Amino acid sequence: MVTYFSRRARVAGIVTGVLAVASLAGLHSAASREFTRLLAGPGLAFVIVSAAAVAAVFVQLMLGHARALRPLAALAVAAVIWGWGAVQYPYLLPRSLTVAAGSAPDAILAAILAVSGLAVALVGPGIVLLFTLRQRGRLHGEDERDLTEAGLPDLQAAGAVRPAGPGDSATAGPPPAGPRLRELAIAAVAFMAGASLASLARRRTGDR
Repeated sequence: MVTYFSRRARVAGIVTGVLAVASLAGLHSAASREFTRLLAGPGLAFVIVSAAAVAAVFVQLMLGHARALRPLAALAVAAVIWGWGAVQYPYLLPRSLTVAAGSAPDAILAAILAVSGLAVALVGPGIVLLFTLRQRGRLHGEDERDLTEAGLPDLQAAGAVRPAGPGDSATAGPPPAGPRLRELAIAAVAFMAGASLASLARRRTGDR
């Protein structure tokens, strides 16, 4: 299974890379300003970070390692998104709507930051504890508890439960989704907080 999906991940990555390079030609003809800022302006650093993360993912796939695939893939996507913002700045919509004009009033931005911080302070410890217990195998389902209370050796001896064999690992169920959900939650909160801080700072700079 690992070889099967790794091969397809490499093919998908190559196709995506070819399409990304080909899109630069369209960007050059349709938006020359954004093209210049992407390759010779503030977006260049994000392009380099994204390309380096993608290269690292390919190296790990070729070597058969999977320790940092998800963080590297998330970094590549995040660099593309932030690079898009850096290229278009100070516009939200090209040549029509600026960040200062499209941002909410200062009071609303401050309220969003306060609510985001409060949510992290209240929910964050519980989520971290839940994921930690799940990763350490400290959480058990009702079926496992019932088997433990009934005596698993007795059930196996009676033939009600078959002992796990070498080929049963594929049917053990999907891996826990803790790290993936944790990364998505952290990325969402960080994006909201960063956008609010940037808009608030832009508004105050404009007022001065």
